Amino acid sequence: MNDLCRNLAKDRQLKEYAIHLIDKYVDTLRKMGHDNVIGSYTGYEKIKNNVDEKCIQRLINHLKPAITTISNLEHENELNIYDQKESFYLKRFLFLNKLHTNYNLDEILDESDVIEIYDFNHIQMYRSFNFFQYCSYSFEEIFTNEWWRLFKRSIFVTNKIIETADNILTQQLIEIQHVNCPDHWVDETNSKHNFGCYVRQRIMIPLLNEKNKVVAVIAPFNVIKYRDQNGNIVNLKEVTIH
Repeated sequence: MNDLCRNLAKDRQLKEYAIHLIDKYVDTLRKMGHDNVIGSYTGYEKIKNNVDEKCIQRLINHLKPAITTISNLEHENELNIYDQKESFYLKRFLFLNKLHTNYNLDEILDESDVIEIYDFNHIQMYRSFNFFQYCSYSFEEIFTNEWWRLFKRSIFVTNKIIETADNILTQQLIEIQHVNCPDHWVDETNSKHNFGCYVRQRIMIPLLNEKNKVVAVIAPFNVIKYRDQNGNIVNLKEVTIH
């Protein structure tokens, strides 16, 4: 009985911590001007009652890098930490995690790019904050579901992206690699508002650790246009092909 009570208490504490992290992340994004972000549409009902400890731990692991990046800046009183370019947050994340690239990212990435970083196991380590401009899922939905349950994309494109990342990591390629896939739609499949983005994903950038071993990849993409909750297609400024 005591073991059961301890396990239940641990489970409750872990879930409360996960909800706390989501609320902190949502608050951060709203301070950045992303007013559309939602923690949960159901009062965190799924997290409280319908997911296991493994899922909650994965959720926490996804949230902590971005929150740690922002928290690390809070002592810099002269800096408005919520009004910086995406490249600023990316560089701070790389610094904190002792990662680097052989390229000048300012010359490669556009500030409008959505930046994602994946490790050797295809686990997402980082996602730029501007991603949430184009997403209508709640945080609870995003972080308690597999990607393929939430979004739909061409299988050909998905395979090209995975193949390029795998080649970089397994062959220890330090040069930028071209994905060689066409511009494509990424559609929400089970969301309240059915958002969709037409994106351009051309390159992947190897990331190295302190021992100069390739351990992750930056996978940037640019949103060319998107479909809003009313089904309207909003065209954005054409981007430069890197």
